[in-house]
Amino acid sequence: MADVGGESAGSEAPEPRPEHHADAPIDIDGFHVTDAMRRWVVQTFGPVIDVDFSTTQFVSHYRSTGTRRQNWPEAWRKWIRDDVKRAAQRAQHTQGTFLVPLEGGAQTPPPTTRRSTTDERVAGWLALASGEESP
Repeated sequence: MADVGGESAGSEAPEPRPEHHADAPIDIDGFHVTDAMRRWVVQTFGPVIDVDFSTTQFVSHYRSTGTRRQNWPEAWRKWIRDDVKRAAQRAQHTQGTFLVPLEGGAQTPPPTTRRSTTDERVAGWLALASGEESP
């Protein structure tokens, strides 16, 4: 189709649609976090989780999927428990990953059955420098 006057049919970008949260079931049902729910998190898990962030993720998820839950507070508690579990798994997975044992420290390096190639090279260079035979 030819451009007439600088415009062509279908060349305009669609108008951005304003967010309509009011039509999502979580909003229709009026879900909100109460002080009692916040106390439950602190009493159950302590300060290991950012309640506001987790709640924002929860609400965003259910707005995006448009699904309804029979009991929003119970669905939220399950979401929080899952978040705490995932945080603990991440902490366990990364614990010690980037730690370097220091001389005299309480940490011991994991047992190795064989030196790495780099360790062998360094040991050889050190032996050469000191006039000893390499290991």
